[in-house]
Amino acid sequence: MEFCSSKLSGKKLGSTDKADTPLYDYNRHLHQVVTETTVYVRLRAVKACLKWLTKQDLIDKVGTIEIKKGKVNDKLTDPEYNGLMRFVDDPIIGTRIRFARYTRYRLSEIPKVYLSEDEYYKAVGKRGKERSFNLSPDLVAMFHEIQATDYDPGRVTKAFTLAYRKYLLSMNPDYLPDGVGMDDIPMIGKQKVYRLVKTLLVERYCKQHGASHDELTRGQIRTGMRLKTFHSLRHTFCSEIHILTGGDFAKTKEYMGHSSSATTERYTHLDTVESTEKFSKLMMARAEA
Repeated sequence: MEFCSSKLSGKKLGSTDKADTPLYDYNRHLHQVVTETTVYVRLRAVKACLKWLTKQDLIDKVGTIEIKKGKVNDKLTDPEYNGLMRFVDDPIIGTRIRFARYTRYRLSEIPKVYLSEDEYYKAVGKRGKERSFNLSPDLVAMFHEIQATDYDPGRVTKAFTLAYRKYLLSMNPDYLPDGVGMDDIPMIGKQKVYRLVKTLLVERYCKQHGASHDELTRGQIRTGMRLKTFHSLRHTFCSEIHILTGGDFAKTKEYMGHSSSATTERYTHLDTVESTEKFSKLMMARAEA
């Protein structure tokens, strides 16, 4: 409204209190349907759009835009990683997951990785930013195995999500149907797994927030069903790199190729006890190498 007042009328938008107006309907939509993560992503998109409009000299300079969001731990822990890998039945997808686990590449970047003249493995990421990596022999072997296949990213993410859901069921056997044991989990179809895990996650959400299932909105149900994804591997890698740098955010930011320190902080999830153990192991491995 402040930047486009000559073209946008407040009367047309209405208000969040007045029914049957755009602002009222959208406010209701946000509270009933959209999750906190979706709102956060949209706000970031609005912020980027306003900055671009400012650079193009189409609107006045935008003041500081602060986006506050509770930090969600998207890091994939070692038990979670090892657990879901038991339910990945495609070796190529398993290789892609392991490759992402030990590199900082996103799923969309992995097919674009190439060996440059300076013998570094590189890929072009978001906003055309080039990422370089010096791969170990084991990772190089994984890289060649991946390059020999042409898997759609959607296929990989779906396999990852299914494996993670089966891992959750293996950790919560009470939610398995009668007559179905732990050894039967790999054979359960994805639709049935989805229904079983939905019951598990929604009940867990209700207990955490002291609510009943009937009281939940669609947005709350979607929030409760939020799972860690393939991208969580990047959070795991960032957290471990941060330990290796001795907690230096500037070095971690440079290593990850983040555009801001805020992004690095969002990707870094450290548990004090776990961190000291991993730091010791990483330092010992470094010394032996």
